[in-house]
Amino acid sequence: MTQDDKWFEVWYSDGEEVLPTYILIVAASVNEWQGIRVVDPLKRNEVVFVGSTYDEVCTFLWDDEFHLIEGRIFPDDGW
Repeated sequence: MTQDDKWFEVWYSDGEEVLPTYILIVAASVNEWQGIRVVDPLKRNEVVFVGSTYDEVCTFLWDDEFHLIEGRIFPDDGW
C-alpha cells in the first residue's frame, strides 16, 4: 500500500427485509503506517478498528458477521 492508494469498501450486517442493520466503511489511512481503518458513518465516522493488514481487518469484520458489498446487492440475491 502506498500513500497514493485511495479506496474504500462498504461492509454490512444482515438486516430486515431490504436494508442492512449496520454499515461500516473500510479505507486505507492517509499515512500507510497508520494501517487500514474501519469507520462507522452513523457515529460521525468514528474509527471502530484499525488493522495493520487488510486480512486483519477482514477477519475482524467476518468475526462480527459482516459482508462486503460488491456492486449492487438485491434482497433476492440471497443476502
